[in-house]
Amino acid sequence: MRTVTSDLQLTKQITDLQSRLDGAERELAETKRHAAVTSPGSTDGVPRSYANKTVEELWRSICEGRTAMQCKIFMADEKGKWIDTEGKVGYIQPTGQVLLLVGDRNRGVQCIFDDKWKAKLGAFRNSDSIKLAGKIVGYQVGILILQECELRD
Repeated sequence: MRTVTSDLQLTKQITDLQSRLDGAERELAETKRHAAVTSPGSTDGVPRSYANKTVEELWRSICEGRTAMQCKIFMADEKGKWIDTEGKVGYIQPTGQVLLLVGDRNRGVQCIFDDKWKAKLGAFRNSDSIKLAGKIVGYQVGILILQECELRD
């Protein structure tokens, strides 16, 4: 009787440990994924700084109700920061430039991709949903401009 109880307790402990191990492995995978997003690119070795606002929040807090000149001036604090966003493809140019329409107001975001992304970009059609990250370089004629863009899952 004592052996059966001990075996059941041991089985429960093993199950609990396996469950904790699975959770730790998921957490490690998420940490690695996050590190890949926030870690420096292989080109410059400088850690990425991310904007603490979404594209729509940037528009509302910086551009809404202002002239293009004012928006460009106020956007200066965000230049050089990275931002994650998602939206619908407006168009994809052969040069690797993508117009992304973000949010319910279809805010324009121009994303400039390096040549290495062209094959993957070729799989998208107008109006397809797409997730990406890019470095904010400015604002021009109603469009937020990102460069060094990368596709996200």
